[in-house]
Amino acid sequence: MVGTAALECMPEPLHQQMIQFAQQVAQAGGKTVTIVPLFLLPGVHVMEDLPREMAIAQQTLLTTQTPVTLRTIPFLGSDPDLLPLLQQQFAAVTVPQSHRP
Repeated sequence: MVGTAALECMPEPLHQQMIQFAQQVAQAGGKTVTIVPLFLLPGVHVMEDLPREMAIAQQTLLTTQTPVTLRTIPFLGSDPDLLPLLQQQFAAVTVPQSHRP
């Protein structure tokens, strides 16, 4: 299963979005939800907000006896292959003459 959640501009807080998705995963027989943080830099969202929201969600899942574990992988920008990939993609883009400085 694949789902999305957001820290901002959503009617529910992130931990509630995680809980709802984890419950769907549990109903489908899943045991783990892997969270992929789509951030380029280790800012406040990566270092503070996401761990806090995950802890709230995991505690709630434990108290509701939902047998799903939340785990996270490193944020997208921490991958050492990302910068060369982006450089390659940007090098392939041609900017029209009228948009050049």
